Amino acid sequence: MRSLALQVVSISGSLNQSYDIQDFVNPSILPEGFSDQEALNDWLEGMKFQREMRELQRTQHVPTGKWVDWQCSETDFSLDERNRCQSDSELILCDCAELRANNRLVRYSLPSHSDLDDGDGIPVVMVFHGWAMRSISTFRTEDDYWCRSNKVGATQALLDAGYAVFAPSASAVGDDTDGGEHAYWLTSMPGYDTLDNWTQSSDHKILIDLWSQLARGLHGYKFNLNKMHATGFSNGGMMASRMGFSYPGMFNSLTNLAGSYYNCDALCERGLTEFEKKVLDLHPANQILHGAEDYDVPASASVDYDRELSRRDWIPNRRIVKQGVGHRWLDEAPELILDWISRHN
Repeated sequence: MRSLALQVVSISGSLNQSYDIQDFVNPSILPEGFSDQEALNDWLEGMKFQREMRELQRTQHVPTGKWVDWQCSETDFSLDERNRCQSDSELILCDCAELRANNRLVRYSLPSHSDLDDGDGIPVVMVFHGWAMRSISTFRTEDDYWCRSNKVGATQALLDAGYAVFAPSASAVGDDTDGGEHAYWLTSMPGYDTLDNWTQSSDHKILIDLWSQLARGLHGYKFNLNKMHATGFSNGGMMASRMGFSYPGMFNSLTNLAGSYYNCDALCERGLTEFEKKVLDLHPANQILHGAEDYDVPASASVDYDRELSRRDWIPNRRIVKQGVGHRWLDEAPELILDWISRHN
C-alpha cells in the first residue's frame, strides 16, 4: 500500500525543528504491500532523535584542523609489499579505489602481500559506516566526533595484516548517493526490519552484486569468500548484525560498534522471536564494542544480544564497554578488531 508512504508526518523536535518523512526516506523504496503507518511513525521518531543527537555530538567536537580531503583514485594494486597507508601522529591515509555494485558506490583497498592466502584467496572484511557518514571515512582520518583516526586505524591494521577491505556506501534512495541524510542502511527500517522482505532491499542487491564481482576477482587478486568478516558502527553495526541473521554461514566473525540487533532502533527495547533464536544458533563469532556514555545507542541496547549469544557456548562472543566514551569508535578499536578477526579467520 504505497500511498501510506506518501503521507507527510511532521515531528516536532526539542531543537524546535520539524521533520517530514521525505527528510529521511524516499517513499518509493518501501516494499510493495507495506501498510504499517504506526511502525513508520515510530521509526521517524527515532530518526528525529538520532539527528538531534548527531547535531549535539557535532558541537561537542573541537576541530583539530588536522584533516586532508583524501579521495580514492585509480590504484594499480599489486603484491608489491608497500605500505598501503601513510601515517604520522595526526593523520592516517590509505590507498583506495572505487567500484560500482548494483549502481552503488563501494570503496576498497587491497593488501600488498598474500601472507593470509592459503591457496583459496585473500580474506575479506566488509566495513559498514554509520548514518549520514561516507565510506571514505574507512580510508582517511576524519576531524569529527565519531571516527577520528580510530576507524581508519582499523583499516590500516587489517591491510597490514593481509586482509582486503571493502566499504559499501549506504543509500536509502537506492542509488549511489554518497553521504547525507539518506545515507543509512535499510536493515532496521519498517518494511525491511524482518527476515522476510530483506531480499527486496537495495542493500541486499548491492551485496549480492559485490560478492559476485569478488568471486570473479579484481586487479588479479583472488578473494576467499569462505573467510569473510564484517564490522559496522551505529546503523552500520546493525548492518553487521544483519550479516549474521540474513547470511548464515557466510561470515566468520562480526564486530558491532555502538550498535545492536539487525533490526533495532536506538534503544533496542526488543527481544528475539522464536524463529530468530533458531537463526541465532548459526551466528558467527561476535564482538560488541560500546561506550558507556553513549546516549545515541545506549550500551544497554546490546545487553540482550550479548546475553543470547552467551547462552550458546559454541559461538565465541565478547562485549567490551568502555567508561567515559560516547557514541564513537573506541580508541582501542583497531587492536580489538584485528585481534577478533585474526582469531576467527
